[in-house]
Amino acid sequence: MRIETLPSPGLLSNGVRLRVEAAKAISSAEVTAGRSGGGKTIAASTLADFFTACAAALASIKDATVPALSAATALVTATTTIKISFAEAMDTSVTPSYTAFTISGDTVTGAAWGTAGDAGKLILTGTGFAAAETLAYTKPATNFLRDLAGNAMATGTVVLS
Repeated sequence: MRIETLPSPGLLSNGVRLRVEAAKAISSAEVTAGRSGGGKTIAASTLADFFTACAAALASIKDATVPALSAATALVTATTTIKISFAEAMDTSVTPSYTAFTISGDTVTGAAWGTAGDAGKLILTGTGFAAAETLAYTKPATNFLRDLAGNAMATGTVVLS
């Protein structure tokens, strides 16, 4: 096993060492398997159990919830502004292009994260917004909406209220 074939564990203080040690352990199991008849070993099974236990321990603290537009409340504050609130904290360092949003019968011309009393809300500007219209979000290839854990928001729609 070459270290380059393992994904990075991220910005952990011991991330490189963790990756090196995992590659060594897998290489050792591969060598042992190559020497045994049939290529299956207890060492490989034990190592797989260890990594499975590691994944299970992390699963309880990993945020795997993908934010969805259906979890957002869109309020028409004026005919030219929509404020979108999200059920979870979003990564406001990334602003999607306004072209990721469409609304039935109207035009979206801008998207920006709110400040002060609107912090954490996405503010869309455009023309002629009204309640009961459908706001659609299409996830772009870059600069897409995501939560603080990096989970990308899915493409979806919400009816304005």
